[in-house]
Amino acid sequence: MSWFRQVKLLYMATLNIMYFLLGNLISNILIDKNLSYYLILFTIATTVCALICIDRNYNKKLAIFIPFLVTLLILRFLINDSSYIIVAIYFIVIYLFNLEKIDEPITYIDTRKTFIYIMLLSLLILWLANIFLWKNIVAYSFRAYIFYLALMIITFRELLRYENNIFNEKAKYFNLSIVAVIIIMSLDPVMKFINITFSKLLNVIWSLVIGIIGFISKVVGVLVEFVVRNLRNIILKNDGSIEDLNLFQNQKVSNEIKNIFDNNIPVNSGLDIVVKFLFAILTIVIVYKMFSKIHILKKKVDKNYIEYVENIKKENRNKKNKLKKIKEFLKIRKSVKEEIFYTYKKFERIANKVGVFKNYMTATQLKNVVNLKFDNMEGLEDMTNIYNEAKFSNHHIPEEELKKIKEDYANVKEQLEK
Repeated sequence: MSWFRQVKLLYMATLNIMYFLLGNLISNILIDKNLSYYLILFTIATTVCALICIDRNYNKKLAIFIPFLVTLLILRFLINDSSYIIVAIYFIVIYLFNLEKIDEPITYIDTRKTFIYIMLLSLLILWLANIFLWKNIVAYSFRAYIFYLALMIITFRELLRYENNIFNEKAKYFNLSIVAVIIIMSLDPVMKFINITFSKLLNVIWSLVIGIIGFISKVVGVLVEFVVRNLRNIILKNDGSIEDLNLFQNQKVSNEIKNIFDNNIPVNSGLDIVVKFLFAILTIVIVYKMFSKIHILKKKVDKNYIEYVENIKKENRNKKNKLKKIKEFLKIRKSVKEEIFYTYKKFERIANKVGVFKNYMTATQLKNVVNLKFDNMEGLEDMTNIYNEAKFSNHHIPEEELKKIKEDYANVKEQLEK
């Protein structure tokens, strides 16, 4: 199967999930029943089988008809009620639509707009349906939305690679594994197993949390009880009379305070736990703050002398640096050429916003149009040359070129957004 077909299959699989969401909405309106997630598996798998047969030069009509017929028979075996008619109509329409659209050209910018608009529109439709049908369709559709978001991101990434002619064998297997996971998770038994496992795991975690809180509350409770007992003994030492301490002039108030220390007063266990828990949190916070301010002395030993150096804790005041490190950790590493292509695509998106970019334009054409409309932008010439060099040459591109195109992009972006 050609590289374009592989990318287009990702595109069609993403759309098929959105078709499933809309088909499920129609099914709820007509027969008040949800469609099975098996339909995602069947529509994608049947389309793939038909395309593989066509690519191997089998009879085109048979390659289309046989997987189609087999899938309808399987669906009939799985669905024995009246909903089979809705399911069959849905499958036929989506299957024929997939085969018709599989060879149509697509672009990254158009695909990005289409997928995001479709997602937002479908969310609005499902929210309205959830209100008027008095049924929680959104909860049932949540799994499909997770599939859609995962495939949408992969499709964007692979379409960008295809447009810039960056083939990566590892990325191919990674994408196939993601699609396989999505197909497997569309099976109801698998999802039931995942739900049960996840619920048990949450119960274990919750039990551990409750156990830790209980342990801390017991420790703190012992300390509180010790303090209260000693305070009571000190107060009652004066002939067992709290009034002699003259803490309060009001006899009623002093009697109430004395009653607090009476062992016969029952303790509200629920309130006691809450108070102990809050006290434990306060204690932990205070201890942490105290230790965080302590300067530790580290000893450096040498043959001739011993040096004591104060180890001052360095506080990162800028939280954005932490977020940046997390993003860098999660980010898939790219080559210098890939970084150049991604940077130039950002420029194309900005040019598209200001109305000067068209999908058919080459980098040189786009440069000429921008220079005509914005009076010879600074940095645009170098940025275009670096991009063309990275795209049409096979030699190694140095890091300096990447730094240069990023600087030029920042300058051009600032000029375009004025």
